[in-house]
Amino acid sequence: QGGGEAALAARRLTVDYNLHSLIFDSGNAAHAIGDITLDQPSLLVERLSSTQFNFSDLLKPKTTKKSKPFVGRILVHNGLLRFRDFDAPDRGKRPALNTLTAVEGTIDFFSTRNVYFDVRGRGKMSEKRFNSLLVNGDVSRLVAGRYRGHVVAINADAAYWTDYFKAFPQARIVRGRADADVTLANEGVTPPPGRLLDLFGNLAVHHVTILASDKKVLALPLEDLNGTTSFTGAGLSLDAHANLAGQPLAVTGTVFDFRHPQIA
Repeated sequence: QGGGEAALAARRLTVDYNLHSLIFDSGNAAHAIGDITLDQPSLLVERLSSTQFNFSDLLKPKTTKKSKPFVGRILVHNGLLRFRDFDAPDRGKRPALNTLTAVEGTIDFFSTRNVYFDVRGRGKMSEKRFNSLLVNGDVSRLVAGRYRGHVVAINADAAYWTDYFKAFPQARIVRGRADADVTLANEGVTPPPGRLLDLFGNLAVHHVTILASDKKVLALPLEDLNGTTSFTGAGLSLDAHANLAGQPLAVTGTVFDFRHPQIA
């Protein structure tokens, strides 16, 4: 589905290796490689389904008793990352395309159980999706769909990203910006009934306008919403103010448990 595009290209590639291992243990050439450094690379990442990416096969262990895996690092300097999502929400244009520029990153394969990553960069100015983005965490090499991720986004397009992640089905954000610091994890298995989402973080919104899906609940838009919230899979705290029908509105409080709400 990449249309014949190169998944990876770079201006310069530098490979560090252990010459002794490469000569005297030639059957394990990948194990002899240390750091792989990519200068000004261009990388295309595609999400084909909710758990399948164009690189998923690379994460599956393929070693035998006669071979050893690659345990080095991939280092990226001043790169370009394009993320094409064929599993994007129906409301948006499919496939969705988001671009990260001036990318600096590390992907560490030292562990045979997980691949660790740390990537940061700036948003593409013409897309206006965010000013900067940091993503780090790990992906299991043994269990499909198991991952842990930490995301920090600065000055993100609140309308675009809430649509993208289907964050608020009862309402639609039509304008505004946001700063987010979120950690999420997926164990790669179907969670038991009642299990709380493994998600927590902080969110700040700026000059947001919200339209309710059900006009009986809220007939007029909630405008110029500014505020902060801290949340987990269990509850949240909120401090926000906005305008409704030209009148100021302020909300401050805490929801201790979504399953058995106690509001303060």
